[in-house]
Amino acid sequence: MKKEIIIIICLFVIIALGLSTYYIINNQQKSHQPANNPIVSAKNLNEVLIKNNSFSPTKSKIKIGSSIVFVNKDNVAQIITEKNKVFNKEIKPGDTLKVTFEKAGTYDYSSNLYPETKGSVIVE
Repeated sequence: MKKEIIIIICLFVIIALGLSTYYIINNQQKSHQPANNPIVSAKNLNEVLIKNNSFSPTKSKIKIGSSIVFVNKDNVAQIITEKNKVFNKEIKPGDTLKVTFEKAGTYDYSSNLYPETKGSVIVE
């Protein structure tokens, strides 16, 4: 009886490891390069998507007092950090992060996981 229970537990562990490995392999990000997107003049839809370890768009232009909403479409949490630490927040997979800009300027940001992944918000 004890051997049968041990065998069943071992089978469950093997299946769980196999499924975990399959999930990790099939969900690895294929590109760590930021998308080559033009500057977007945001009006009502001030959104930056985080997908395939890149920001889209990489540059946004908004008015003073407006917000950018970061939407994490990747399957890993990331910390989005503005160069001068104006914001430094974690955003989990599927979550959003709203950042309001009260001063004019250019706000450069990057990802903690992939520092070469960068973007900027131009506030006028």
